[in-house]
Amino acid sequence: MDGEPLKPREIPRIPGYRIEGVLGRGATGTVYRARQLSVDRLVALKVLHEDLVGANGAERRLQREARATARLAHPHI
Repeated sequence: MDGEPLKPREIPRIPGYRIEGVLGRGATGTVYRARQLSVDRLVALKVLHEDLVGANGAERRLQREARATARLAHPHI
């Protein structure tokens, strides 16, 4: 899936980022390869599936996942 081509209607618009491809898809969302424009760095962005936004604490779980991931420090991630 790395760099999987995206159809224009599939590309989310997220201010400050340029989406470059799909890294993976799962039960709760899609992870995109993106460039953070303000600092010109590659990042992974996870976007919840629309049907989960506001449902059953999915947003809180995503925030908790993001905080845990942000604490990781390793040259290969």
